[in-house]
Amino acid sequence: MHTEIMSNLTIALQALHLLFAVVWLGTLIDSELFLWPLLTRMNALNVQDEMRSTRERRKNGVIIFGTLITGYLRGALDVFDDHLFTLYGVLYLLAAAWAIMLVVWWTCKPTRDRKLGWRLYYPSFAVIFALMIAMRVYSPH
Repeated sequence: MHTEIMSNLTIALQALHLLFAVVWLGTLIDSELFLWPLLTRMNALNVQDEMRSTRERRKNGVIIFGTLITGYLRGALDVFDDHLFTLYGVLYLLAAAWAIMLVVWWTCKPTRDRKLGWRLYYPSFAVIFALMIAMRVYSPH
């Protein structure tokens, strides 16, 4: 019974984590590939204030923190089940630290003129994605 409950919890957390992550990544792709270039061409970057409003950041925050919390919980189910000092555990800790770094940067409300920060922020998703794939490969189950 205990295994069945943990298995169902693992599946639920994985599904929620993937849902949140897809929405987060999708909003980033949409804003960077479509929205910002359009606003730049229209010389309408003044809407950045509204897009960075407390209300809009709260919406994004739900998605971002939902991704992180479900990811941490999902990984913790395996890591703290005697797998912390395995390759899986190390990958989990790296992904957790990298995600915390991303969120700390995002919560500082960086403006669009912070080009280097934004250029590092987006490729960081590739790093986290690679860590997630590696965690699947080296998963204890």
